[in-house]
Amino acid sequence: MASKRRVWLAFLSFSMVSLFADMAYESIRSIIGAYLAESGAPAWEIPVLALVEGLSYAGRLLGGFLASLSPAFLWPLVFLGYGSIYALISVPLVLPTLTPLLYAIERLGKGLRAPPRDTLLSLLTERIGHGRGFGLHEVFDQIGAVSGPLLLATLIELVGFPQAIVYAVIPTTLAMVMLAIAYILYPYRVREAYKWSKVGDIVAPYIVFTYAVYVFATAALLAYWPAIAYKLEEAGFSVDSIALLYALAMLLLNSKVSVASPVHWNTVSNSVFVLFVIFLFVTVCLFAIIYSFLNVGAG
Repeated sequence: MASKRRVWLAFLSFSMVSLFADMAYESIRSIIGAYLAESGAPAWEIPVLALVEGLSYAGRLLGGFLASLSPAFLWPLVFLGYGSIYALISVPLVLPTLTPLLYAIERLGKGLRAPPRDTLLSLLTERIGHGRGFGLHEVFDQIGAVSGPLLLATLIELVGFPQAIVYAVIPTTLAMVMLAIAYILYPYRVREAYKWSKVGDIVAPYIVFTYAVYVFATAALLAYWPAIAYKLEEAGFSVDSIALLYALAMLLLNSKVSVASPVHWNTVSNSVFVLFVIFLFVTVCLFAIIYSFLNVGAG
């Protein structure tokens, strides 16, 4: 049995991977719509990006299937998935018409890595505690999601746009380094760990269906950010202010994670808080859209 210290070191390394990776791809995602507008790309590329988002979820199906097929796929899929962020960083280096392709590569990579990464994390949290472990990991994840756009906004002021996008190579490389460290520190031989981790009852189908309906309804309420960013740039908003708006939206959407770790909420208060955060996020999005159209009309 691995020492608890080594388990924690591997867990923290994994969490730093998520922090740096989110810093990279969320920062670019915050302004990709504005980048397309500024570069003169046609508006039809925005719906294409929205369709491409589906690749992330298709990738999850494939990644989950491969992860359950053999533990030998786990680490290669995780490395491949995080490495796909480099495709997104190269957006300003190619023609704007190639942006959806690079976005698709990154989204597919994100989908592929999620199931095997969560599998590896679940083995670690056997010692840490599943609720505490995944809660803390989500905190790291969302720190990156908020700080990334904030740092990008600062870089845009310092070095200009779109040159600032290329600086995302730094957190991406740090994420890959931390992933290599997590691989070295990982205390279990995954094939053996699979044997003692596969216990418990299968979740009832109606619970899975109910959760799927909830996720669909939540997603249907949210405006697509690249479309908002595209219209905001057309309305005269600076790109750095668009990145700041995205950081604010992420902060509102994910403010719940500040209490995620060992605190356990009951189902009712948990659901009410989620709905409240969704309401705040939708309000911010609607305000941004209405304000941008008013500015277009005034112009």
